[in-house]
Amino acid sequence: FFGLIVVCAFVVILIRNITEFFNNENSPELTQAAILRRKRQYTTTDNNGAISTSYAAEFEIRESGESIRCHISRRVWKALEENTLGQLTHQGTRFRRFEWNGKSVEK
Repeated sequence: FFGLIVVCAFVVILIRNITEFFNNENSPELTQAAILRRKRQYTTTDNNGAISTSYAAEFEIRESGESIRCHISRRVWKALEENTLGQLTHQGTRFRRFEWNGKSVEK
């Protein structure tokens, strides 16, 4: 029974990731005024004790108020500061670039 739950969870995650990939592929690349609301660091440990860390940033588009959560690299994560207003270039939820106060960080 537990194995079935794990397999179902894996399938759901796989379907969600494939759907996000195709949605991003079919989205135009946009540059919009946005505020970096939050940046997050997620740490997980696998069964062998190996630790992995992933990073994300949540931007709020000024014009629409829409929130966009992007997966980003550690280098980008370190360069960004929360509550910064700038120009976000993205393709769906795919981060491309953020420019603010004469600074810029790219994918």
